[in-house]
Amino acid sequence: MRLGRMDVDKYQDIAAELDVAQVPTTYVFIDGQRYLTVVGASELGRLEDVFQHIDEECGHPSPIPPNHTKLDQLVFDAHASLTTGDLAGARPLVAAALEEKSRVGGQTQQAAAEGGSAQPRDASGTHADLLAAQLTIATCDGGDLSVAAELFASLGRLDNSLISRPNVRSAMGHFATTLILREEPHVDGLDLEQVAGAAQADPTNGEKMYLVAKTALAQGQVEVCIVAAGKALDIDDVPFQVKARRLLTVLAEGLANVRFSSAAQQLLAASKAKTP
Repeated sequence: MRLGRMDVDKYQDIAAELDVAQVPTTYVFIDGQRYLTVVGASELGRLEDVFQHIDEECGHPSPIPPNHTKLDQLVFDAHASLTTGDLAGARPLVAAALEEKSRVGGQTQQAAAEGGSAQPRDASGTHADLLAAQLTIATCDGGDLSVAAELFASLGRLDNSLISRPNVRSAMGHFATTLILREEPHVDGLDLEQVAGAAQADPTNGEKMYLVAKTALAQGQVEVCIVAAGKALDIDDVPFQVKARRLLTVLAEGLANVRFSSAAQQLLAASKAKTP
């Protein structure tokens, strides 16, 4: 997260572009897009709740409870590093978390063997987030995705309450989209504008529209990807209708961003309604 302050008298052109009508005015941007506007000092107190909501919606690591353990902290720090793309920083944290998990598990088994009756704290959420961190790293490492596939399968066997955790959904969605992007047709180095232009010139070609969706996804243009995949569903080209439906399913189920996920779900529902 980055915080900034601007002198509206000095930068009147920018203030006018942002429609600043009162001071203070606070803007929250996500991925370069304006997410929220808070006008007036009296409303600033609710920003803490807003940031908590953003963390949950976008898959960023949520604050850990005051009674957190060393394992909780390590897993939280690992996801904080992954959120900023710091794989090098996340790897030692995940390794330390795995060691701590093993150590705590050994102590619990020893206590049980000695007749201890204390119930261990429920750490299933932390363990799920640890698996998610491992999956994200394995996916980003590239090459053979067999290790990532095993981690993905392990997460898929968890209870729905754990799979729905933002960190888990984000990791599973990233892995699934990575698999899709590796399939034909390849999109490395393609110009999205040119690909979209070719699809627009041939509006009944499902392959070209699906290529727009894949290219947009590869470049992080999720909204463009969803729109293009929805158009591919409407084109009578069965092989690419199937691929577009699977792509939208991955986005609907794997994206932690609620707005994008809902858009994909709506397109899938509309597609099913059209199917005889």
